[in-house]
Amino acid sequence: MNMDSIWANRLIAGTQKWADCRDTRKASVKAELTARVNSGAITAEKFAEIIGSTPATPTLEDVQAQQIAESKTKLAEYLESHPLTWTDGKQYSVTEDKQALLTGNLAAYQLAVTLGQANPELTWNATGEECTVWTFENLAMLAIAIKAYVKPLVANQQKIEIAIRACTTVEAVEAVTIDYEAVS
Repeated sequence: MNMDSIWANRLIAGTQKWADCRDTRKASVKAELTARVNSGAITAEKFAEIIGSTPATPTLEDVQAQQIAESKTKLAEYLESHPLTWTDGKQYSVTEDKQALLTGNLAAYQLAVTLGQANPELTWNATGEECTVWTFENLAMLAIAIKAYVKPLVANQQKIEIAIRACTTVEAVEAVTIDYEAVS
C-alpha cells in the first residue's frame, strides 16, 4: 500500500483532513480518491465531503491506468490462489515475493559454494509446511518449473495491458476482459 492509498483511507475514515494533506501530495491523493469513486468504493458525495468539490470525469488515460493496475492486481491474486503442484505432489507458492525469495536463496547458496563455505544448506518449503533441505539441482528445477508456470500468465497480463493501451474510448477500455483462468 502506498502513501496515497494510506492518505485516502485516513481521509475516508475521517482521521485526517484534506487541509492537512501536503500540497505536493494532493494531486495523487485526489487521483486515488477519484479512482475509488469510479470503482464504486466511495460515493461522489463522500468525495465532495472530503475534497470540497466533485470528482472530475476520468480521462481515457485515467481509466487506462486504472484498468492496467487492476490487471496487475488480478494477476497477483491469481498467483496467490493458484500454487504450483510439483513432482513431489506438494504445492509451492508462485507469488512474485516467493519467486524473488527462491531466486535469492539459490543465488546465496551458489555464493556460499563459490566462496568455499563448508556444507552450505539449501532449504525451501511447500505451502503451509516448514522448510526442508533441498539439493541445488532439485530446487533449481523447481525454480525453472515456477518460471514456466508463471510465464504465460505474465504474457497474458502484458497482452491485456497492450489491448488497454490500444483503446481509444473509455467504453473500449472497460470492455477489455481481464481473465487469467483461461490461461492455465
